[in-house]
Amino acid sequence: MRTNLLLLWSLLLLCPYRSLIAQEQFIEQRLDPIYQDLETRFEIQGTVIQIFNSDSVLLKKNYGVQDHSSKVPMNDSSLFYLSDLTKTVIAAAVQNEIQKKTVHPDSSISNYLHHLDKNATQVGSVTIHELLYHISGIQNDRYGMVKDDMDKEKARNQKEPQPASKFTKKIKGNTIPFDTLKAVEYSDINYMLLVDVVETVSNSTFSEYCQTTFFDPLELESASFSHIKNQHLVTPYTQYARSADSTVMATNRTFKQASPYHRNNAYVEGLSMKAQDLTKWMQYFLALNNATYQGGAPSLNTKEMWTSKSKIDVINYWTINVLKGDLAMGWHPKTILGEDIVMTFSQEQGFKHCCFLLPERNIGVTVLTNTNRCPSPGIGYAILEILIEEELIN
Repeated sequence: MRTNLLLLWSLLLLCPYRSLIAQEQFIEQRLDPIYQDLETRFEIQGTVIQIFNSDSVLLKKNYGVQDHSSKVPMNDSSLFYLSDLTKTVIAAAVQNEIQKKTVHPDSSISNYLHHLDKNATQVGSVTIHELLYHISGIQNDRYGMVKDDMDKEKARNQKEPQPASKFTKKIKGNTIPFDTLKAVEYSDINYMLLVDVVETVSNSTFSEYCQTTFFDPLELESASFSHIKNQHLVTPYTQYARSADSTVMATNRTFKQASPYHRNNAYVEGLSMKAQDLTKWMQYFLALNNATYQGGAPSLNTKEMWTSKSKIDVINYWTINVLKGDLAMGWHPKTILGEDIVMTFSQEQGFKHCCFLLPERNIGVTVLTNTNRCPSPGIGYAILEILIEEELIN
């Protein structure tokens, strides 16, 4: 009798685990044919997908290869350059300084970057808030005003990125394209200036700042702004051949390895991470957003940086209610099957990534790929539709 009771108790304990396994298998059964179709049509080389809540990873899937030539499969050690997802780290750093009152969102950047006289340059008069929301009027000229003078060989041998001031100090007068109406326009220069502000007020390099403020507390062990040479580094592919029909990919595609890392944009596009560390970073944002929805402050294994009573929350820096347009800090508000989501994505030099958060459901999805033709947002949407339609999330 006692043996039977122990067996029954063991089975009861296993029920949630078995249910979770069944749920994972169901998602995989729905997801695999969707991905395989896209893989064939767009010749996707490799993809890593993770589904998570604020506490744990619920499902992870690795498809394809991290390098076309060697055929090394995607794996848990695969390292990706994050491209524009890097900007979420910059925005978080600025918010941290706003919370510490070393930076004010309505202050002109010339208050921190004294080489930008607000009376002499249009750039010096823009505010922190305008930079964050891409409504500064600064247009993106692909770093025409901050070209790196270092030769390529020297750049490759230098491990850490140059200080942001090396590039922002090259702004003289009104030397960059500027829209006096300050309409919404995505610009990397906005975030290079924000990096310079953080380095100035913290008296540290942005690498050091992020390491002590975010990467170490959140245990993002693979996060780095350095130019890495690692056997686990995912190779991106960016050029392809097309058939006469523009909707069909050619079968004789010529793959070309991209070069995503440049000295002069390392801090705004050059952060690298493994998929599991990116998921931890997104879990951090999901926890913050959950706290906002619940009207309280986040409780994380790093210091609390946002509170529901702060001005940051009032102006909705975090909740992504954008004043003009939908480019707040790289996050975009969307609706899918009646559910409110926020997403961020990147496409640069052969990488195409996206991250989706459903704050009210406490669920998130990351999709990392190494092929610029990959419709990664479409994969993310498909996953969310499966989760919502099948009521697999609370």
